[in-house]
Amino acid sequence: MGEPAYGFWIITGTIFLLVWLGGWWGWKACFRHARSQIRYRPDSGGNAGLSLQEQVDRAAMNPTGAPAEIQLGPGSFIMEDGLRITRPVHLQGNGGEATRIAAEGDQPAITIQNVKNCSLSHLRIEGTIQCSNGEVRLRDCQIRARGNGICIEALDGSVVVFSGQIQGEGGIAIRAKGESKVVLQPPYNLSGDDYIVFDSQSRVSMEKRGGEPDPAQPV
Repeated sequence: MGEPAYGFWIITGTIFLLVWLGGWWGWKACFRHARSQIRYRPDSGGNAGLSLQEQVDRAAMNPTGAPAEIQLGPGSFIMEDGLRITRPVHLQGNGGEATRIAAEGDQPAITIQNVKNCSLSHLRIEGTIQCSNGEVRLRDCQIRARGNGICIEALDGSVVVFSGQIQGEGGIAIRAKGESKVVLQPPYNLSGDDYIVFDSQSRVSMEKRGGEPDPAQPV
């Protein structure tokens, strides 16, 4: 009687252990999947005919809050009302000579509002990038002013980190207000005819290669 009972408990224990391990690994996999970033190509199947705004909104609908990674191919994206970003997004183009985002009229080309952990890279942007109560990193971007002549505008405690080229066409390259901060990281280039404007509560700094930031003076 002892040996069959002993064998029964071994089998039962083994089954229980396998079930428990399977459930644990399944939960771990689901948890890891839920936290992972969404990798998205706007030209993928099922997205034909969507505007850039619709593509960004669809890709950013991640309930975990993890940023969506969106890759734009060569081409021009002309926005009637500008592109609005209100969720974490990493938007990457094919280079400033290949991928262009522009706004019609005087409204900002891109507005980033009430959101952190955003980045734009390898893009040509014609119009203002306006960041309000947000944080964004601009990598290897070409920004050319249109309309009101402002390239980067940081408002309401925003943080903007930029590398690339700014052409304000003799207007305002950077404007920072309301305890905002703009950091220029090498390599960067500003037109000599452009202005940098910020209030006494804000800061604009230009980092040197291998050196400390060089704060600009308020204008």
